[in-house]
Amino acid sequence: MISVRDLSHRYPDGTEALDGINLTVDQGEAIVLLGHNASGKSTLLKALTRLIEPTAGAISLDGTAVTGATARELRDVRRRVGTVFQSINLVDQVSVLSNVGHGSLGRTDNPRNWFAWTSSSTVRDEAMVCLERVGLAPFASRRADQLSGGQRQRVAIARMLMQRPTIVLADEPVAALDPRAGREVMDVLWQVVAEKSLTLVCTLHQLELAEAYGDRVVALQRGRLLLDGHMRDLSRTDLAGLYSEDSEQADSAENSQHDEAGVNR
Repeated sequence: MISVRDLSHRYPDGTEALDGINLTVDQGEAIVLLGHNASGKSTLLKALTRLIEPTAGAISLDGTAVTGATARELRDVRRRVGTVFQSINLVDQVSVLSNVGHGSLGRTDNPRNWFAWTSSSTVRDEAMVCLERVGLAPFASRRADQLSGGQRQRVAIARMLMQRPTIVLADEPVAALDPRAGREVMDVLWQVVAEKSLTLVCTLHQLELAEAYGDRVVALQRGRLLLDGHMRDLSRTDLAGLYSEDSEQADSAENSQHDEAGVNR
């Protein structure tokens, strides 16, 4: 489902944000991508759908070569890739149901689906099913800005389901939430992915969440693939090495260099 071969990305200042990454993720597999800030996690997720252009290497998603794809082919790929980000990006001024309906816009291309009250009954019914799945059907008519952070992220998951993706990319989906809300969101995300046999790549920096939810763990450090294995085969020492003082200082220094250079990670 996801194939990455010799993937590299170099920032304008010459720093290798990704350095020769090789990764394969099978259909229906859910992996945790670990590493602290500036390890290359978010850069890798963006490269998968060419939100940033790789410097070298090859990427294939769901049978389509992403590197070298035409604009039309790339749009088709992106329609099949659902996203859940730390910045939830709901439209606060409209209803929860309307926000979930926005997930259909990539495949229906109908501006009437921007609002629940102007969309078709088919879209509204499907959006309600997605809301029911994340436990928020009673909140359908509320404005998005009236929800808590955990509820808003569950709306984002419902919106992702409305997209009908085959692949889900989740970038630090619970980093801004308190531990209880974060666990609730992770439970919902992992459950819906398993139910629909979706392929998931979820970046995290919290070891306790990786241990609780990760079956397979892929770890990056300074843009390089440090480890790739099943959680049952990894010790806490293996994982803690990703967050050693020396590696954090090195990556923090690298991150500062990019900030000074005005590079948007």
